Amino acid sequence: MARLFRTAILMACFLTAGSAFAAGGACPTGANYLNASGSLVTLSSLGVTSCFYISAAGADTNSGTSEAMPWLHSPGMKNCSNTCAGVTPAAGLGFIFRGGDTWHFGNSSASPYAGVVANCQINGTTSAGLCLSSINKGASSGPPIYYGVDPTWFSGGSWSRPILTADNPLTPNPRVFADFVASCTYQVGAQNYLTTFADSSHIIFDNFELTGLCSKILNGNGGDVYLEEAGATNNIYEHIYIHGWTHIQFSCSGGTGYCFNLRAIHGNTTGLGQFIQIVVDGSDSDPAGLELIYNGGYIVSQSVFRYTAQGIPNGFHIWNDNLLEHWYCPGDSNAHPNLLESNGDAPGMNALYNNVFRNIITDSGSCPVNSIVGIWLLPPVGSTDYLFNNVFYNTPTSGIEYINISNHSNPTGTQILFNNTFEDAQTNMFGGCFGAANPYTAANNHYIFNSASPYDPSCAYAQTTLTNLLMTHATATTDGYTAAQTFAYSPTAANSPTVGAATNEQSFCTALSTAGLSAAATACRSDTTYGVSYNAANHTAVYPARTAVARPASSAWDRGAYQSGGTQVSGPNPPTGLVASVQ
Repeated sequence: MARLFRTAILMACFLTAGSAFAAGGACPTGANYLNASGSLVTLSSLGVTSCFYISAAGADTNSGTSEAMPWLHSPGMKNCSNTCAGVTPAAGLGFIFRGGDTWHFGNSSASPYAGVVANCQINGTTSAGLCLSSINKGASSGPPIYYGVDPTWFSGGSWSRPILTADNPLTPNPRVFADFVASCTYQVGAQNYLTTFADSSHIIFDNFELTGLCSKILNGNGGDVYLEEAGATNNIYEHIYIHGWTHIQFSCSGGTGYCFNLRAIHGNTTGLGQFIQIVVDGSDSDPAGLELIYNGGYIVSQSVFRYTAQGIPNGFHIWNDNLLEHWYCPGDSNAHPNLLESNGDAPGMNALYNNVFRNIITDSGSCPVNSIVGIWLLPPVGSTDYLFNNVFYNTPTSGIEYINISNHSNPTGTQILFNNTFEDAQTNMFGGCFGAANPYTAANNHYIFNSASPYDPSCAYAQTTLTNLLMTHATATTDGYTAAQTFAYSPTAANSPTVGAATNEQSFCTALSTAGLSAAATACRSDTTYGVSYNAANHTAVYPARTAVARPASSAWDRGAYQSGGTQVSGPNPPTGLVASVQ
């Protein structure tokens, strides 16, 4: 009996210890993490209550439950072994990476080398570096899995993001159109995916630097990807910095092939994915060598996309408070050179607001095909897209349309474009119209354009155009509207022509609110935030770039994206348009 009693005690102790280990250690307690409203909160408030720690100075034989005893690798890395290999990511767990450390996925001689997972996705054929495919698959609610950081834990003299690299060096002359390398030194497996979240659900991926991919696939279709999320649902990607890509020389068969295959984000049109404060900056790369996004991008907020090319989100729902600048055409001169092309928006009501699009195709040779569309949406019949408080300027290249109303002659839902500021030196701002099957409303917009109309003749059927203002560049300059202003083409005086000269469109804001887009409705009742500014030293988006001003509740609004003389909107962090699906 005594022997049985002692055995029972030992078994209980073993099970208790095992349970505590499996649960991980205490999580960081600082309020450093975004919640659904865009405010900074603790991990525990998000439901992440148990954490493991990973460091380049760690060992997979450690417990991993504290910063003093970290692992060398994380679950999802091929070389995760021993104690690390015994933990499966599950709801409520956090995996905290030490800031400033680097994990290698290309160069097997580098340390720490994380390896490549050969059969990462459920189809059994896709390889990847960090493989989080099918993690939390099918979860519809509950706490997330967190992969990210503690900003107080870092190597070196100050905090910086942990780095996941494919190890390829930069080209000798970055930021040159269609600059290329003779060969790719390293590949991340057969598919060359640095990270994949395919078929996963409710994961937060926070504060990583992704770099070093090289594309050698020609005449394919997106075979090289920094962040793959096909089939994923309800994931949030935030504070990610993507840069440092290279590719071999483009050579499309017969001049008609598609050989533009390196992507920052390969998404999922129905996955409700959110991308918050993402930076994709090709200023150290060939900007013409990377497609920003293909599919996905359901919500994209407070992000910076610069020195890159071609955005085809598809499944578009909310894009707000972003900066897109220094845009290039794809270097193969064949792929579609568009800023934001959606071949099927989310059903219901969608919104594009508070974004800045500037310096588009301004670099020499950056768009030799001379045909680019800025915004090309496709709301389903019965749905409505609202575009407001956006600022477009400095696009000197001919052959660009800021807005293409239809999409390949298909019938569409309605597009309502109001209180935007459009400056264009060359061509029609609105085009691609195919008649009443593509209804749109244009109200309160400020056009700075030297021709008689900003509309292509095909758009003459416009069902509603209200209180828009068209002025030439000479008139705009005389009246104080210039690109050199801190906030381009904004009014400078109480009697500026845009001030108090537009219709009050609170009904649009009410419609957004009724549809459940409360953050967009709040933004509608104010003028532009001018997106975000860019801190190039640490590659972060700084939100907002401008404090918004409330528009009048009942009296006349200003034309364009700005409101003069109103009350500034209070609050340290206005709503961003994020959805609370992760809770």
